[in-house]
Amino acid sequence: MSGQRNSLLIDIGNSRIKFAFGSDLTKINVCSSITELIPYLHQVSNIWLSSVGKASQVKQLQGLVLPLGIDLHIVATQKQAHGLKFAYQDMTTMGVDRWLAMIAASQETIKPMAVLSLGTANTCDVLYEGRHLGGWIAPGFSLMKDSLQIRTAQVFADSQIPTKLTLGDKTQDCVNLGCLAQQQGFVLMANNYLLSRFNDYDIFVTGGASSLVEQLNLPKVTFFENLVLSGLNILSEKIDE
Repeated sequence: MSGQRNSLLIDIGNSRIKFAFGSDLTKINVCSSITELIPYLHQVSNIWLSSVGKASQVKQLQGLVLPLGIDLHIVATQKQAHGLKFAYQDMTTMGVDRWLAMIAASQETIKPMAVLSLGTANTCDVLYEGRHLGGWIAPGFSLMKDSLQIRTAQVFADSQIPTKLTLGDKTQDCVNLGCLAQQQGFVLMANNYLLSRFNDYDIFVTGGASSLVEQLNLPKVTFFENLVLSGLNILSEKIDE
């Protein structure tokens, strides 16, 4: 088994852990705890890890791999990487998931682009000629809905996730549809921003809530199941060269 196929790529997100083996990103697995990864650890010799503020889970994984002799690469953001220069002055404040997603997306096109990740938080980052120009961070669908219920009197919702943007005729539906409208608006505003500045461009969308915006059918949008794992794979391939 080659070093690349013998790698485990792990993305510890805000709500779930996603992982895949080596360069085969056709099968992305999901779990909720580090202990669920134990059966896979004996199959690999190295691990590439992305984690957003989950120090306890990283420490737990470190404890599991140490006695097995597995090389654990914990990825951190850098000001310049893979031909990209990032706008942040303090790179420690940029989530490594955003950074990896941009690295992965930059391999897909040379056009100006927006890289959107839709999950617990919605993020948008714009790149042009190898430079990260900046971006946006906003609450994701579930976070918006939870905030409404917690902070607003007489507003409540249910667990339904709408598949089509229509108008609600009861509070639960109005909340769900309103959050969907804001989720879709995030993507539309990214499209409008690029449209106002560039003749041609691409938009790449990833994240667990991507399905909520598929009905927009924007011609410039391409969906990816997990750009973070793709970015981890690119870094691991670079080291293996």
